[in-house]
Amino acid sequence: MDGQYANATKLWEDAKEQNFSYEERIRKQYIPRDPADPSKRMRFTRTIEHAKPGLVLIQPEEGPVVISTQTLVGSTALQRGQKVSFELTFSAKGPFAEHLQIP
Repeated sequence: MDGQYANATKLWEDAKEQNFSYEERIRKQYIPRDPADPSKRMRFTRTIEHAKPGLVLIQPEEGPVVISTQTLVGSTALQRGQKVSFELTFSAKGPFAEHLQIP
């Protein structure tokens, strides 16, 4: 992401030291945009490292593990080792994946 990830990491590290309410912790603070078309969110494709009911952990190439509470795509249950594409969002709680799709 050409250094843009460093901004999100700093925001996340600073936020962990604050005593935020639940609403503040889950509010979207940073949403990476596609450099070619800033009106669109960036999509990433990565492999699921851990999947269980209600939680999926995705390990990006760099940075912290990305969490998603979306465990189904359509009627397909997501599984460890499966590739997914997602939109990345950062909150005070950390990075999370939204709008998961099976490529």
